[in-house]
Amino acid sequence: MMDSIVIEPVVIPARISGMSSNRTISSVQLLLLNAIVCGLEFCASAGFTYIPPMLLKAGVEERYMSIILGLGPLLGFFLVPIIGRASDQCRSRYGRRRPFIFGLSLLVIVSLVMIPYGEYFGVYAFGDSDSSKNFGIFLLCTGVVILDFASEACLTPCEALLSDACKNTDKRERCFTYYSFMISLGGCIGYLITALDWRSSSVGMYFGGQEQSAFSLLIVLFMFTMFATLLVAEETSQRTFENKNDYVNLNGTKTDDNIPLIIEDKSKNGSLPSISLPERKMDHSVLSDVTSPRSILTILCARCGEMLPETVQNLLRIPVVLRPLAIANFCSWTSLMCFNLFYTDFVAHAVYKGNPNAPEDSPLRELYDEGVRMASWGLLFHCITSAIYAYYFIEKLIQSYGTKPVFMFGAISMTLSLMGMLVVPGIVFVNILASLTGFAYATLTTIPFLLVNAYHENKEIYFYDVPSRGPSQYRGIGADIALIDSAFFLSQVLLSCFMGYLVHLTGSVFSYICCASVFGVLACYFITDVICSKQQMVALLKK
Repeated sequence: MMDSIVIEPVVIPARISGMSSNRTISSVQLLLLNAIVCGLEFCASAGFTYIPPMLLKAGVEERYMSIILGLGPLLGFFLVPIIGRASDQCRSRYGRRRPFIFGLSLLVIVSLVMIPYGEYFGVYAFGDSDSSKNFGIFLLCTGVVILDFASEACLTPCEALLSDACKNTDKRERCFTYYSFMISLGGCIGYLITALDWRSSSVGMYFGGQEQSAFSLLIVLFMFTMFATLLVAEETSQRTFENKNDYVNLNGTKTDDNIPLIIEDKSKNGSLPSISLPERKMDHSVLSDVTSPRSILTILCARCGEMLPETVQNLLRIPVVLRPLAIANFCSWTSLMCFNLFYTDFVAHAVYKGNPNAPEDSPLRELYDEGVRMASWGLLFHCITSAIYAYYFIEKLIQSYGTKPVFMFGAISMTLSLMGMLVVPGIVFVNILASLTGFAYATLTTIPFLLVNAYHENKEIYFYDVPSRGPSQYRGIGADIALIDSAFFLSQVLLSCFMGYLVHLTGSVFSYICCASVFGVLACYFITDVICSKQQMVALLKK
């Protein structure tokens, strides 16, 4: 009789402080912790391959389609920081992160049912009438918004869960390389599902069509990945972890308003400077004496901020160390998402000279469809490159060359690849360049989260400007991961609002790649300001 293989669950403490690296976590456990990340990605990549054609077939105009596709990221931009902060302070007996992962996963499953079967629900509720068709379109559009929001918002508690699980373990340095690998693997699975012809198979005959078969398969696979992660992660409750009167500041001593900022330079004996932390307050009486427009604007913004509720103020209070990272992350994601969202349309128009508005079965329409199919291969190679680079190379490169050079390499490789597409718009060359953008994708799903982890391991240095004096002011890693993820949502909102107008204004799909190249250059510039070491932060404080 074969021995059964038992995978031990990962016990995740509510919070870990001052512990040595004495816990171990296996690679199999890490892969299972990231299983839901893979599921979310193949749902998003496969779903949004079908969604634009489904919206157009349902009678939704292109101008309204861009609005629908922008609503999900807009909701995420406002709600994900709230979700991240709420998960930091959650007192559920099921843990801090798992309740949010489970709730958002249920929304993903509901949306995967609504999108392909909205028309059937309409006929069931209203019969075969105009009302049933309108209700089906409403369910389709609502499902699209929910899928877009929930599939991305769910990543924030997943990232926080991974950080909690790997803190003070032997895998804390490479936990997000597994995360990046699983996201890329999910993209590969999603694009493969859409590439298969389900209509002629027994599965397609049972479910009634290509889209229905693909979405039904996505539901089954996603539920498997969801339960794999939720069962392997055993979070402990933090209900009794903290006492409201026992809050300390970030260097472990009782908080005192009157402690000045002192930086002692002990570089002679090789140790890092020691820092005592103040709580910085803006002196408006001094600022009021300054009459420059910039100072007046600063005062007005500060006064308006003081009028907001305390919870909103906490969300808007961005630590100094996170500002350059957030800006670089926003520019990088804007460049990459501009490529990902519009690459198929670019290839179909610019390379194959097709026309999506041409009559069905006409030569121009067939050229456009062929361009979309060939561009999908480029996106698949993009995911494969990202998966291989994340799993085998990025950790070694960081150890050999440092975090910032690897971050910069991802941005430069993406920018040069995009510029190359403008110079030589041939399908083979363009798809090769598309695969090279996978380096940037692996970088953006790894390095920003590794940096946030590093910041939180040395809070006394990196978060000197963050008060820590009670439940309302506690800032955990979930809030900061949500801030980094907000850059991703904001990039999609920006592209949804302006790219359609920009292409209409210029009359060329080359505007997609030009815009992505510009933001790639900006990303390279702002990455130089990202703080990647204690020495950089100390130098900034001395200024």
